[in-house]
Amino acid sequence: MDDFDISMDQLVKKYLETEEKIFNQEHAILLLKKDMLLAEGHKNELEKNKSDINKKMLALMQDCGIIETQSGSYRVFRKKCKRTVFIENEELLPNDYIITKIEKRPNKISLGKILHSGVEIPGAKLTDESYTIEIKATYVINK
Repeated sequence: MDDFDISMDQLVKKYLETEEKIFNQEHAILLLKKDMLLAEGHKNELEKNKSDINKKMLALMQDCGIIETQSGSYRVFRKKCKRTVFIENEELLPNDYIITKIEKRPNKISLGKILHSGVEIPGAKLTDESYTIEIKATYVINK
């Protein structure tokens, strides 16, 4: 029995170490996601600033009647843009101009309820009953 206790202790220790590593990785991922959101916000702010500068340069060139100019080693010129579509009110658009996305996927919740009631459904089945290990800390209070 001692051999089993020693190996069980080692397994529990390894399990808890692995669980801690998983927690640390999840934490690192959350921090990275936070950093990505901050970076995305900063990028959006920079893109807005770039757009504002572009508008100011364009307005200045138009007000002065300038089509092309030189600034240091850069050539600055007005360029005609391709016209884009601006949607004023999507609700008013005819259906011919609306793309409808249809997503087809199994409804596992409904399937599970029916399969658990004993009804067979072609293409779906319940998995075999399985078990996992759960380890919870126990605290001993010394009096």
